[in-house]
Amino acid sequence: GSIPSQLGKLSLMISRFFLYSNNLIGSLPSQLGQLSAFVTSFQLQSNQLSGRIPSELGLLTSMMDSFYLNSNSFTGSIPSQL
Repeated sequence: GSIPSQLGKLSLMISRFFLYSNNLIGSLPSQLGQLSAFVTSFQLQSNQLSGRIPSELGLLTSMMDSFYLNSNSFTGSIPSQL
């Protein structure tokens, strides 16, 4: 399946976002950049995601311990915000 944009509206207290190795398809919703500032781990590696990586994800990375998007099929360059 795909990642619903509504996931960007998760609780302020979420600290880990793990959806790796789930055969997810489609693009990453830019709304994921609205996840809480408390997110310390964001892992979406080993799926079948495609398209561009949204620059809005750069809003998440300031407090990250881990940020994994590898082993997908993204196109374009990595946004400078990351």
